[in-house]
Amino acid sequence: MNAGGSPRAWTIAAATTCVDLNDDDTAVVSFKVTNNDVRPEGRQGTVRVLPSARQLGWWFTVDRDTRTFGAGATEEFRVTITIPADAMPSTFQFVCFVFATNNPSADTVVDSDPITVMVRDPTSWTIVADVGHVDLMAGESAMVSFTVTAPGCSHAAVRMVPIGESVGTDLAWFTVDRPTRTISAGTPERFQVTIQEPHPGAESPTFTSFRGEVFKADDPGAEARALSAAIGFAVQVPESRRSPGEV
Repeated sequence: MNAGGSPRAWTIAAATTCVDLNDDDTAVVSFKVTNNDVRPEGRQGTVRVLPSARQLGWWFTVDRDTRTFGAGATEEFRVTITIPADAMPSTFQFVCFVFATNNPSADTVVDSDPITVMVRDPTSWTIVADVGHVDLMAGESAMVSFTVTAPGCSHAAVRMVPIGESVGTDLAWFTVDRPTRTISAGTPERFQVTIQEPHPGAESPTFTSFRGEVFKADDPGAEARALSAAIGFAVQVPESRRSPGEV
């Protein structure tokens, strides 16, 4: 297709280069189309969509795809992308192209730059800790970082899930810095967790483990959530606080 060098060519530019969607979701991408023909009578232009996977063409709808342009006039075209509920996670591209309606020959056709569409699994949250084990000296504190990614722009919440029957089950041991945040799609966000003995005076070491969990803050009962791998947790008691004969 033509790159637009002809004085009678068109210009077509998208408002974005990437669209991030879940299945059963909809987005609108705007394209500004300019008629570079200076003849006063103007002409009609038509916009079409060409996805890299042509069988996905039915996902796209162009609002008022044919319009009359005056000399040098610009029109905004809105392209709606509707992802069906059974769509599989995938990444593909599409372009929009514009041509003279009454002369759709190759030398009147101009493409936009490609737009990338990412169809994500709405449950594909991730949360990864930067350590696999924490040794905590009683009376002191330790820090663990969790890197979280969300499948779309989401209001996310992070909490700790202790495993075991001992002090590790007490959520007071864990403090998550800014536990609720808005996360952009595909952009890693780091959550810092401070682990500290909430009740000084532990007399013996306690061994347990815990996980980090991320979920939708505005819908905590939803299935869209993820757990990190288990992190070992050991509380070491200073010798001065051990019972007589305790090793």
